[in-house]
Amino acid sequence: MNIAHLADIHLGHRQYGLKQREDDMSNSFRATLKLILDQEPDAILLPGDLFHSRDLRPKILEEAERGLELVPDDVPVLVSRGNHDENLTPREVTWLNYLHRREHIALLEANLDATPEAAGFTPYGDESETGSAGFYDIEIGSGTTRVFGLQWRGARTDAALEKVAGGIKATNEEYGEPGYTILLGHFGIEDEVPSLGGSVTHAELRDVREVVDYLALGHIHKRYDSGGWIYNPGSPEAHSTREARDDWNHGYYSIELDTAG
Repeated sequence: MNIAHLADIHLGHRQYGLKQREDDMSNSFRATLKLILDQEPDAILLPGDLFHSRDLRPKILEEAERGLELVPDDVPVLVSRGNHDENLTPREVTWLNYLHRREHIALLEANLDATPEAAGFTPYGDESETGSAGFYDIEIGSGTTRVFGLQWRGARTDAALEKVAGGIKATNEEYGEPGYTILLGHFGIEDEVPSLGGSVTHAELRDVREVVDYLALGHIHKRYDSGGWIYNPGSPEAHSTREARDDWNHGYYSIELDTAG
């Protein structure tokens, strides 16, 4: 099973107020998708910040749809919400919900109010009216990879992760154990960029580690991995002079999974 993992596209970001930089974000998105599709992936993971702001001009939405239309119908684009997709105040409906309903993406998020102990995850179905789902099963041959999503939670990420771990266990008990489990999340790991907020410690990931094989992250715009199971690809495009440093690598991951082991 081949899976691509990218994040932090930031469509609509007019860096330095320049239209050229806004165009760069769109061009990088399409160019990255074309590179990914040359490798014939079974799915594409995008954990957060597809957009730079939830308030989009029509041109930016059109750029998103033009890019996503490059992806064949049988290759799901699995997305979770980032802080830029959401901004400060949650809305009942976002442009990611719209793209989900149009079946350009599968928006995955946890119902953190399902129970006091565990998050709820609903399966992705043929209908798209709901605007999001909880998990998506990628079926290839005899193997199943189950992908869950956690939306941006900022300073409350640690509490949300506890519920997510319990919710994944309950979901697998109800729907059967998959061969491989992926969680999409939009947060940083402590010490990778010390000045950045919204980060969690490895100790706070202990319960998640028991039920997740691959933690697909976004949020920090440099590539890093940790512990053989945590991966952050870095944004395709640098968004500041700091991000253009030699020790900040950017790009995407191309992953080959063996669901048998």
